[in-house]
Amino acid sequence: MFLAVKPLNKPAYPRHFDLKNSVLVFAFNFYPQRGGIQTYSYELCRNLHKLGYVPIILARVTPGDKEFDAKAPFTIIRMKWMNFRYLRIIPMTFYFLFAVLRHRIRLVHCINWIPCGFIARILKPFLFYKYVITCHGAEITMARGIIKKLLLNTTIRNSSWLIAGNNHIRNILQQFNLPNTPVSVIGFGVDTEVFRPDLDSEFLKVKYSTRRKKVLLTVAELKKRKGIDKVMQAISLLGDRGKDILYIVVGEGADRERLMEIANNLKLSERVVFTGTVSDRDLPYHYAIADIYIMPNREEANGDIEGFGITFIEAQAAEKPVIGGLSGGVPDSVYDRKTGILVDPLNEKQIASSISELLENSDEALTMAKNGRERVSALFSWPTITSKTEMIYTKVFEKAKRR
Repeated sequence: MFLAVKPLNKPAYPRHFDLKNSVLVFAFNFYPQRGGIQTYSYELCRNLHKLGYVPIILARVTPGDKEFDAKAPFTIIRMKWMNFRYLRIIPMTFYFLFAVLRHRIRLVHCINWIPCGFIARILKPFLFYKYVITCHGAEITMARGIIKKLLLNTTIRNSSWLIAGNNHIRNILQQFNLPNTPVSVIGFGVDTEVFRPDLDSEFLKVKYSTRRKKVLLTVAELKKRKGIDKVMQAISLLGDRGKDILYIVVGEGADRERLMEIANNLKLSERVVFTGTVSDRDLPYHYAIADIYIMPNREEANGDIEGFGITFIEAQAAEKPVIGGLSGGVPDSVYDRKTGILVDPLNEKQIASSISELLENSDEALTMAKNGRERVSALFSWPTITSKTEMIYTKVFEKAKRR
């Protein structure tokens, strides 16, 4: 349909980029829906706005969006008719076209390559904007099959810049033929004023009866690759050494019933607490009561991986030692043996050994916790992440000007 459109004359306005230009953040999923990528999108827009940019967000309708959007300091365009997975690209394309023309967009930041980046690729020859894509993890590694790989290849090759969420994804992207598309690594960020070590979490200690207990914490969507089953198996292996462990699992997901059954079979039902979803207000306090944050993430057979692991840096901001899986992009968020321990996510004996090590060596755990807080504050604050992203925006237009 759009391939038959005759290209317009090139715009007469200058080819440089400045703060007066609107940036279209094509996010699809956005607050008030919760998740790591939603947090990334929101914090990016919030911090761009603080820098003087004019972010325009294009995202789908979600429960509670009217109240949220009314308080947001930037414009959010909500897309309807998104319930039909394989047909929603049609209304998305028209919403995108409207946003670009209505706001005279010169730069589009696509928060994923499909469907957002693909739509930006289709219309780019006719509307003369530049587009940048953030590539997180699973959406790249799960792009299998000839057609999907072909779509991925043409989408990323025609982008002006690629932002890889971690070095693992950067290495995968660089296997494509990308002669004119630079790839930069920019991870997720964290608000170090919200997630911090000095919170008074006494109300949660009472709620979960944590007195004389060692608390392990996982915050995640309940799905297999998060490794919650392996944590429970590791606790079981510890025997008497793990009798004082209380394992708190925050989150909901399709794997909940299976995990509860595993806890019951391992006779851990009284030592594993599934809290369900907790509020944004209470989440930092859950990190505060933990002795160790643990999520031995793994790669599934279909290519599903942990892209970065935003909960790892939230835990480190809260000054907690962490245990993560040596898989996906987590080696970027957890500095092995400095801020935490990376383990074979399929080896419950190794996971158990790491738990025991941190619980029995308080000095080592405290050193890792302090290192983690320091590293996160230096590398992963949202102002730092946004400044790095802003530099890419500027370079995109500098590169265009040289051509």
